[in-house]
Amino acid sequence: MKLILYIIALVAIAGAAGYSMTNIEKHEQQLADTKAKQLQVKKKKKQVSDKEEELKTEQAAREVAKKSKNSLTADKELKEKEVRDESKLSASYDDDLADLVGQKDEVQKALDQIKEAFKGENIPLDQVESFVTDLENKKKDLNKDNVVLEQEVSVFSSAVEENNAILNDFMLSQLKRRKNLDSNRVSSLITAVDSEWGFVVVKPHADAVINQDSKLVVIRGSKHIGRLTINAIEQEAGRVLANIDYSSLASGMRIRPGDRVILSKPLTQ
Repeated sequence: MKLILYIIALVAIAGAAGYSMTNIEKHEQQLADTKAKQLQVKKKKKQVSDKEEELKTEQAAREVAKKSKNSLTADKELKEKEVRDESKLSASYDDDLADLVGQKDEVQKALDQIKEAFKGENIPLDQVESFVTDLENKKKDLNKDNVVLEQEVSVFSSAVEENNAILNDFMLSQLKRRKNLDSNRVSSLITAVDSEWGFVVVKPHADAVINQDSKLVVIRGSKHIGRLTINAIEQEAGRVLANIDYSSLASGMRIRPGDRVILSKPLTQ
């Protein structure tokens, strides 16, 4: 029995040893694979680092090239500006030359005109200046006479304007007087009466001249009813509010809508 147990134990030990050897081989293989991967990763990192250095070098080269390009562009713009300035200067010289040529032609044309103008006067060219001076002096004398005449005309014109203003004022005064006289012949209508508060509403005639100081008389036909005093004039509403002077009412009479209103004091001006 013991022999069997020993055999079983030996078999178990041998199996365990074989299993351990198998696991050791797997672990060694995994370790070898891990080292290989680490080596690959290290190589990749080295490649990435090299690429980054190359990129930095390229970027630095690009910055240098960009600065160089900007410098060349600035130089180009400066040269182009210089060319434009030179072109403008050259054009200005051309304009000055053209002006000089034109002035020469104008001077020659003026000389020809002077000769033609004084052709009948038999005046030498060197005496033209004194001749023109004499003419200018005569012109000044004529201008002085003209100034005197203009002053006289101005005085006369002022007098005419003043008389016209007086005439216009007179005509306006006459028109106003005529309108005031016409207003004495018209009557306005009482449209409402408030006996409790003692006032009436008057619709003025289109030609009536009623102001705040106007004194009004109420009539009915040919009868005198009473007097009113102005309370308010409402231009926009086209009506006049007037207070009733009860002390002026005729005996037994009351003001009512439909009565007419005329001015107490006729307008003469």
